[in-house]
Amino acid sequence: MAGLAGNDIYYVDDNNTDEIVELSGGGTDTIFVVKDGWYIFAANIENGTVDDNNGGAISGNELNNVLNVTSTSGNAWIWGYGGNDKITGGSGDDSLYGGYGNDTITGGLGFDQLYGDLGYTDLGGVGGNDIITGSSTTDEYGATLDEDIVYGDTAGNILNGGVGGNDNIKTGTGEDTVYGDTGANIEYGGRGGNDTINTDVGVNPYGYGSDDEVYGDAGQDLDGRGGNDIINTGKGDDHVFGDAGYDIYGGFGGNDTINAGDGDNTVYGDAQFELAAYGDGNGGYYGGIGGNDKITTGSGDDVIYGDVARTIYGGARGGNDNITSGAGDDLIYGDAGYIANYGQGGNDTITAGAGDDFIYGDAGYYLSEYGTGGNDNINAGDGNDWIFGDAGWAISAYGTGGNDTLTGGNGDDVIYGDAAYVSAYGISGNDTLNGGAGNDRLYGDYSVYGHDGAQSGGKDTLIGGSGNDFLFGGGGNDTLNGDAGNDRLYGGYGVDKLNGGAGNDTYIYVNAGGANDVITDTGGIDTVELSYDPASFTYTLGASLEHLVVDPQNTTFNDFTLIGNALANNIAASSGDDVLRGLGGNDTLDGRDGSDTMEGGTGNDTYILDNTGDVIVELSGQGTDTVVLDDELALDTNNGYTLASTLENLTFADPAANDPVYLFGNAANNIIISYSGEDDRLVGFAGNDSLDGGGGDDWLVGGTGNDTYTVDTEDDIVSELTGEGTDTVKSYVTWFLDANLEHLTLLDVPVINGSPTTQADIDAIGNDANNNITGNSGDNVIDGRGGNDVMKGGLGDDTYYIVQTGDTVTEAANAGTDTVITSRTFTLGANQENLTLSAGAGAINGTGNTLNNIIWGNSSINTLNGGSGNDELFGGQGNDTLAGGAGTDVLDGGRGNDKMSGGTGNDTFYVDSTTDVVTELAGEGTDTVISGTTFTLGANVENLILIGNAVTGTGNGGNNTITGNLRNNDLFGLGGNDTLDGGRGFDTLTGGTGNDTYLVDETNDVVVEAAGQGTDTVRSDDGVRVFTLSDNVENLVMDWVHGSETSYGYGNSSNNVFTGSDSQNQMFGEDGNDTMSLGGERDYGYGGAGNDTLNGDGSDLSGQGGNDTLNGGAGDDGLWGDMDDNIAYDGIGGNDTLNGGDGEDTLYGEAEDNIQDYGYDGGVGGNDTLNGDAGDDLIFGDVGQDISLYGKGGNDKLNGGTGDDRLIGDA
Repeated sequence: MAGLAGNDIYYVDDNNTDEIVELSGGGTDTIFVVKDGWYIFAANIENGTVDDNNGGAISGNELNNVLNVTSTSGNAWIWGYGGNDKITGGSGDDSLYGGYGNDTITGGLGFDQLYGDLGYTDLGGVGGNDIITGSSTTDEYGATLDEDIVYGDTAGNILNGGVGGNDNIKTGTGEDTVYGDTGANIEYGGRGGNDTINTDVGVNPYGYGSDDEVYGDAGQDLDGRGGNDIINTGKGDDHVFGDAGYDIYGGFGGNDTINAGDGDNTVYGDAQFELAAYGDGNGGYYGGIGGNDKITTGSGDDVIYGDVARTIYGGARGGNDNITSGAGDDLIYGDAGYIANYGQGGNDTITAGAGDDFIYGDAGYYLSEYGTGGNDNINAGDGNDWIFGDAGWAISAYGTGGNDTLTGGNGDDVIYGDAAYVSAYGISGNDTLNGGAGNDRLYGDYSVYGHDGAQSGGKDTLIGGSGNDFLFGGGGNDTLNGDAGNDRLYGGYGVDKLNGGAGNDTYIYVNAGGANDVITDTGGIDTVELSYDPASFTYTLGASLEHLVVDPQNTTFNDFTLIGNALANNIAASSGDDVLRGLGGNDTLDGRDGSDTMEGGTGNDTYILDNTGDVIVELSGQGTDTVVLDDELALDTNNGYTLASTLENLTFADPAANDPVYLFGNAANNIIISYSGEDDRLVGFAGNDSLDGGGGDDWLVGGTGNDTYTVDTEDDIVSELTGEGTDTVKSYVTWFLDANLEHLTLLDVPVINGSPTTQADIDAIGNDANNNITGNSGDNVIDGRGGNDVMKGGLGDDTYYIVQTGDTVTEAANAGTDTVITSRTFTLGANQENLTLSAGAGAINGTGNTLNNIIWGNSSINTLNGGSGNDELFGGQGNDTLAGGAGTDVLDGGRGNDKMSGGTGNDTFYVDSTTDVVTELAGEGTDTVISGTTFTLGANVENLILIGNAVTGTGNGGNNTITGNLRNNDLFGLGGNDTLDGGRGFDTLTGGTGNDTYLVDETNDVVVEAAGQGTDTVRSDDGVRVFTLSDNVENLVMDWVHGSETSYGYGNSSNNVFTGSDSQNQMFGEDGNDTMSLGGERDYGYGGAGNDTLNGDGSDLSGQGGNDTLNGGAGDDGLWGDMDDNIAYDGIGGNDTLNGGDGEDTLYGEAEDNIQDYGYDGGVGGNDTLNGDAGDDLIFGDVGQDISLYGKGGNDKLNGGTGDDRLIGDA
């Protein structure tokens, strides 16, 4: 037996052959030895119990074992072996050996022999005449000086044993005070009077019969004897003995052992290990203040309080005790009296005893063992608990939390589980077990399902609760109710009542008695499972049950007769020659091994055959039935099988078959399937048959009727003769329909274990008949060939071939991008995107739909109409007519003299001949012609792009954009505001009337403009460094961007507007009133003749001739006038230099500017006005009569020169 993980319980009844295997860390495990003999613990077993009234023996192992005797008679033998063991005897005369380690041994009620053996041992005989033998190790003794004997008398004496020695002090009848010393093994005896005894290390005081006070020290035996005594132990490990008086015991140090006596006593522990035992008084209180305490109550009614340490409570001598165990890991032993326990924490072990007890657990691990009787009430608490009952009536045992094991006992027990896992055992008696909400296992008596054991005859009630439960009634007439969940119910012996409740339940019969059980179940899909082996056996399913099976795993069975009902039954027999009857419903009958007779009755039944001896009984009109051949043993000597006339379907289900199989149908509509991987032959004969050969290269013959064939290799053969019906092939591979076959459907590769396999793209090819062809989810080619075919694609990007005018194509929305290739004039249907006219098909036409279509013509004369949508139309080699319709279309007539109309939308036309005609109406968008030849735009066409070898492009009266190519193009804008871009090459650009824009990319590009033809602009691109405006062209924009290299722009006699780039520019206005805009720090602007306006920013601006206006910017500008009258502004900032020249100039500086009036003729300056600004300016007037020099703020220097000047410094 191997319990694996968890706290396991093993029952051993054959000490010679039973073997237990437990792994390290596998939980705290317990063995019950239930048969006379000797059992030696295997490794990793912790606890053991002798539970045999004939005796029995167990031997522990190296672990800390808990070894008990629970039998009520018989003499047990226990040896603790290694470890710190806890050994407890039973009611017999037991022999208890501690073995190695520090052991605790309690003898029990019989005449016991307790042997400490090798190690420190606490020995206690609870009852009976005991022999106690201590450890064989050496004890610790104090130093001995004098060996004193002290006797008291009738007076109140003070008795002192002296400084050392082994003293023996016995008080007299007076009220004595006794002081011991450090001697060892010393007795202080109170012979009479109310004595006070104070001891020292190693002495053993005792009172006598009066009301004594005894005070210990570092380790003594303290004995109050008679009277109402007060005994306080000292720091040592003390032994205290009370008597029949009312005593108060205080453990104030050390690991003490206290025997309270028969009086009504109070015992107080401390933080050390404290043992309080055998208090037979009534109403005693035992309190474990700290430490690992052991308290054994006596026959009185006691109240015990534990604490956070580990505490042992024993109650083997009777009394109605009240025990609160505390937070420690406690061991509690009850007796024949009433016991009430309240678990406050820790992992507790409780033996309740023979009384009527109440036990309440908590969140700790909780083990309750009560083996000596009483009517008990147990609440296990939230921990993972083990509870064992006894011969009494267990009023109730509650598992209120954790994974609990609840065992009743021999009485009539009531056991309740909770939401966690529960194992509950009724043992014997009329028990009630309720599993609660968890997945529980409930056993009505001691005979555990699947193991040997006596079947006790209790009349038990088992309720599974809401989980998936297992219920075992055992002996007696039991009632089992699975409640919610998928439950397994086994009534055992007796006439049982079973109700699985909601869920898919299973009812188990292991013996003949189960046949008389009464099953009531109206919920779920339920199964009756037979595990019984009589010579013959007949079982009929109840009306509300679905399935009936014989379990083949447990036994070899004989012949069964299994009968279903009106529901859809699954009936499976065993290895015998069985009879199966399905009656009504759609049944599945499996006789398994043996020569079985199966009769499905009405309904669509399935028969599973595994040998040639199986017989099927079906009458005509009893439904559509299927025969499943489980393996080759069901085939005849020719490896074949032929359906009987009343059966419809046939399946060969053995994929491991080594030879081809031959499957034959009948005149009915047959479905014949083979899962063999061999080259099988399937024949349908008459009827509308469905044939699927599975793997291998199969031969499928449908015969007469409308047959369906499923093929999965291209080497499968489908045979049909003329006039044998309308037939369909379903294929997983590319398939060509043979003659006499009408329809073809491509199949998707099936999903296996939830994951789709790779779907290859396969094709479907028809024949000369009128075919219906359907694709799958891949990208299919569907070709109907001859006949008027109906073709339907799937989700992929499919291609259809149209040969006949009667061919049709059907596509669903969002089912891929599909193409129709046609030999006939064709209009795309809904959800079809592309159309191609087949080569050699002649002058046929193609029409699109509302989608964005791509339509291709052929070499003949085609008419292509795109319809609405953004279409692309390609004409081919003929003289084609293309109509784009609505939308932004692309039209390419191809070779030939084509006519193209774009319709509404911004359309693009490709032309390759000067005879191609492009037609656009007014308001039909902005359209573009892309031409590989010389071309002139028609009306309402806006743009022209030359490609290839085309040289000349001509616009129209509109605003055209005309773009050249790599050739030396001649571009003509004609009327309108045109944009002409010659591209590479030495181009000649003629704008015509209108305000035209020329894009030049070569210095040698020529711009031609006549006078009065608008205001025109040249933009020189990044490749043009020097450009000169031709006549009648007004504006120049330089786009040169090359870092430190300078570009040069030259005007003409017109009033030119110059715009520089971000690189270095030099611009020359020449004649005319020119305007320049320069932005770089190293730009130079020269106005030339005329009244020019020059704008710079960090530039040098020279007005040259004329009355010029020079405007600086934020940079450091140089502004130079001439002999004419100039106005110069430094408008924004920078340290500028303003030179007025010889004319009468007005100069406006800014902060810190240098303003000068030097003439060009060697010093004859004009009559100028010079204005500084807020900065520190330097102003020079020169020779002329300078009208005014204004400093205007700042620390200015004003020099008027030789003329008559006026200097105004300002504030």
